[in-house]
Amino acid sequence: MKQLLAIFLIMISSSVAMQAQDTLNFTEIGLNATPFVHQYLSFGNNDTPLSSPYILTGEKRCGRFGGRVGIGLISANDLEKADDDNTRPAIKTNELTLAIRAGIVAYKNLSRRFSLKYGSDLFFQYDMTRSVTSTTGLFGETQKVTISDYTYETGFSPFLFLQFHVTPQFSLGTEALGRLSVLSTVSKEENSQFPDFNDRQESIGTRFAISAPTSLFLILRF
Repeated sequence: MKQLLAIFLIMISSSVAMQAQDTLNFTEIGLNATPFVHQYLSFGNNDTPLSSPYILTGEKRCGRFGGRVGIGLISANDLEKADDDNTRPAIKTNELTLAIRAGIVAYKNLSRRFSLKYGSDLFFQYDMTRSVTSTTGLFGETQKVTISDYTYETGFSPFLFLQFHVTPQFSLGTEALGRLSVLSTVSKEENSQFPDFNDRQESIGTRFAISAPTSLFLILRF
């Protein structure tokens, strides 16, 4: 009986030690569920909420600090075909957004269910929009006008990440972000019929913004 009790106490102590260790050393994978929640729980409201551009996130904690990464990729392609009598041109549009971040995380437990993460990321974001308008000339040749905009943004982003732990392995999270960045924008207009009218403009500037915690992340811990 004493041996069984000793084994039981050792098992409890080992379990507690493993749980304590897991809170200081873990890996988390997160999914931005904001588009899904908005699509199915909008109740007829078609307004698109401001959302974090990062779709997948990963985090590794080792002791007091950790590191995290995030990536997002959104692509859209649309084609409006010309009508039969060529009174309306064909218009092809392309949109692409690529967002990448990597940063350092510090941790603070607020209660048994809530925890707070804070730190700063370095990030890069690339946005591209392009429209191609195609018409047919008098002799059957295709004439195209292409309008393109490219934006490159690089900077650092301090953050506060609030996490609600539903279970030890599953949690919900949201974050507030600050962004201080440098932007470079290139706008181009190209005309296949009149290439002398092609135009290109470049601009550079800085941006500071604070984003409210409007995104919902589903997080699994390993």
